Amino acid sequence: MHLNSTGKLAMLLALLVLSLASRVLADDVAPPWNKGLAANYLDERAKEWLAFPSAGRGQDETKTSCVSCHTAGPYLLARPVLRKLAGVGQPTEQEKTLVEQTRLRVEHWGELDSPRYRLMYDFDDQKKKESWGTEAVLNAVVLAFDDRYYGRQTPSDSTLRAFANLWQTQAAHGDHAGAWEWLNFLFEPWESTGSKYFGAALAAVAVGTAPGYYSPGADAA
Repeated sequence: MHLNSTGKLAMLLALLVLSLASRVLADDVAPPWNKGLAANYLDERAKEWLAFPSAGRGQDETKTSCVSCHTAGPYLLARPVLRKLAGVGQPTEQEKTLVEQTRLRVEHWGELDSPRYRLMYDFDDQKKKESWGTEAVLNAVVLAFDDRYYGRQTPSDSTLRAFANLWQTQAAHGDHAGAWEWLNFLFEPWESTGSKYFGAALAAVAVGTAPGYYSPGADAA
């Protein structure tokens, strides 16, 4: 059986999980973990990301940080769950900042390819296309989960705009019809040739997560 780099990584992760599971079963007790320390670690990493110069996009009051699929994105998905486990209702400053920045970019979608906002990568036309597609998906995911975490019954106006941007950038023709252009730096598994599948899966998760958004036959997009 031939495995590419992604397959090898998945195999190694599976073996690691099985190894840890066998140790837990052998001891017949789950390893302890500290929710507070986990929260502090995640928050500090998010704080560092927000201060990381290379993650910054735009200028002055419109400057934002990249919602990276390997850093800020997972933080925004995991942190509210950890808060719920710890009985904490209010989001962290890092969560609020990242969501507010996402809303800002959604509201100014048509201006992203400008110095005031800047696309994630804009050094050539292909990277601009990849940036539009990647950001459209991540914006929809972030805002859909935010609506869900707050118990909203319908998507917010910003979330609806994010979905409008999502459908606008979806590929309608070719071998990858139905997917989105995705950043490719040959960095498995987040930013590689096969990552269009990852992006399309995230988009599907966003559609299913946004409260009250998907009603078959109700929206042509």
